[in-house]
Amino acid sequence: MTIFLKYLSMLLLAAPEPKIIMESDPTLLVTTVNVVVQSGASDDPVNKVGVSNLLAELMLRGTRQRDRAKFQQELEKMGATLNASATHDGIVIDGKVIKENTDRFLALLTEAMIGPAFSAKEFAALKKEVTAEILHQKNANKRLGGLLLRKGVVAGTQLKYPVAGGLSTIKAITLKDVVKAYNEKFHRGNMVFGVATAAPADKIKNTFKAAWLKLPEGVKKEK
Repeated sequence: MTIFLKYLSMLLLAAPEPKIIMESDPTLLVTTVNVVVQSGASDDPVNKVGVSNLLAELMLRGTRQRDRAKFQQELEKMGATLNASATHDGIVIDGKVIKENTDRFLALLTEAMIGPAFSAKEFAALKKEVTAEILHQKNANKRLGGLLLRKGVVAGTQLKYPVAGGLSTIKAITLKDVVKAYNEKFHRGNMVFGVATAAPADKIKNTFKAAWLKLPEGVKKEK
């Protein structure tokens, strides 16, 4: 009985594993990474639709260690691209880097994911950019079909709201709202990692797990 209880205790204390979809191929010249946060615009408050989109954009505009310019310079030095975008279902961070710089790239990705700066200056500039884009779309005839679709087919659901939000909702969103959305969405239960690389699978998985363990615990919110 003592041995059984000891074994059961070890199982209960063992840290759960992150969700990692892995393709390891030594012939690959480029490492491709996707990090999916399973909570998007559909979870935005109705009066602040667009907060997930602002969060995704702001995450790559500087970290606690580097401002936006230095962060982008570091990406350029290693021949990498890194983007973040929101959908109704989630936030996707995706990027590519030449295989020789995989370790440096994953370190920078972790830096953005774990410690975004949430700069007030960058936030103010981003709100202006998003507002201008919304105004542009409202004045574009080709967008009328999408607006009619939202008012008809998906009326009564969260899909009726555009991911980027509207003029009134963007105006209402504060930097505190963005930080709150980050704290609610970025936790272990919400994360899925995907990677295709020439690097050893175990090494990459350990890197992702180390980043994942720096996030707070949590479970995926059921719709």
